[in-house]
Amino acid sequence: MPFPLHWHTEPLLLGGLLSLGWLYALMMGPYRAVWASDSNFPYKSAGSFFTCLGLAYLAVGSPLDQIGEDFLFSVHMVQHLLIAIPIPLLLMRGMPTAFIDNLLDYRLVRVTFRFLMHPATAGLCFTLTYTLWHMPNLYEWALADKRVHIVEHLMMFLVAFQMWWPLASPSHTLPKAVPPVQLLYIILLMIGQFPVFGLLTLSDECLYATYTLAPHIVSWSPWQDQVLGGVIMNGVSMAAYFSFFAYAFYVWYQAEEGIGKKKIVIAL
Repeated sequence: MPFPLHWHTEPLLLGGLLSLGWLYALMMGPYRAVWASDSNFPYKSAGSFFTCLGLAYLAVGSPLDQIGEDFLFSVHMVQHLLIAIPIPLLLMRGMPTAFIDNLLDYRLVRVTFRFLMHPATAGLCFTLTYTLWHMPNLYEWALADKRVHIVEHLMMFLVAFQMWWPLASPSHTLPKAVPPVQLLYIILLMIGQFPVFGLLTLSDECLYATYTLAPHIVSWSPWQDQVLGGVIMNGVSMAAYFSFFAYAFYVWYQAEEGIGKKKIVIAL
């Protein structure tokens, strides 16, 4: 069987991404004076935003989508990881602080964001959503209905954006959580991923009928592919969490060391 190499060119997908890029260019260019007092174009933010759009098309418009949907669970996990890790993080980096804080000046927006981006809310929403969409019945439903699949990916992206906010917020009004809270938050996120990881890797058989019945385009079995997908999902997620954990610990250590030095100077 020939390897699937279909690229999606649907007007809704391409038009949506191009429209987002166009609106961003307008907001950062001609209409920048509306929300920013300086006249400097945010090149780094723009680079992150347009990289985010490129990765979004790679995730849902490239052959990854067809291969993951019809043939290989492990490729579908790569797609989910793109949606859950680099895309929301790049979107945050693409949103200049002044722009976000101007939006948060509106009380309703600020109150809503404060609730949604609280570590407890964000962590719970992400863990439950990510776990439930990997349950066999919901997972197969998404594979069988394109509209449900789109909803699944949108929900994963939105809760991932929530989840990363306490660790990577670009805002001064609603900043990142303090380092001790970040460390506890990351530990709980890692623990929360164990059930779905165990479901995928400890099962005695392939849980998803789509992949069991699909034509085999690789040498390994559907069960082995499922285990590989679970390992990829857990390994990449843990690497991302550990990176933020190490940085939060470093920031906390530096702050505590600075306080200690100040106390010594005052005592002398």
